Amino acid sequence: MARPTAKTTFWLIFLGLLSVAVMAVMGVLAYLLLSLPVPAAAPITPTATRPALSLPTAPLPTATPGPPPAVEDAVFTAQKPIKGLADCDASGFKGVVAASNGDRLAGLQITVWEEGVGLVAVDTTDAEGRYQIELKDQPAERKFWVQVYQNDVPSSEPLSVETQADCRQGFQVYQINWRAKEE
Repeated sequence: MARPTAKTTFWLIFLGLLSVAVMAVMGVLAYLLLSLPVPAAAPITPTATRPALSLPTAPLPTATPGPPPAVEDAVFTAQKPIKGLADCDASGFKGVVAASNGDRLAGLQITVWEEGVGLVAVDTTDAEGRYQIELKDQPAERKFWVQVYQNDVPSSEPLSVETQADCRQGFQVYQINWRAKEE
């Protein structure tokens, strides 16, 4: 057997000491991980991009609910034309609500009522006056009423619209823009 050279001996000693140092560092880390107290997990709370929506204080639906409540003095009117958009996956409503001078209004509620069902959806306009309500059902022939509420009080006449089952016809998602009447 050949005798190891001084160079080989140096590397064997160096690698041995390096291994001991790595093992010592790993031992210290393991000790720290096992001996440190585990902080209590913070409760997970869902975050929302919009404030919680409140349902308007409307009459409770009956077994065969009709349209939403009529309004004596409507503040908002639907702007013409009302566009029907094609969507083969969902039905819904979107648009903006504006003051009579065109400024967009935040914090107003848009309600959707379905014939034979009652109140089915509510959305609150964002800082730009926009709302979007998506009904997850497949497109079908259904009758809806869309209405603006302000401080839980109806502020527009209910607008009647009907969706179609044939999603290529363009009447599954309605774009309805609302504007306050001139005073």
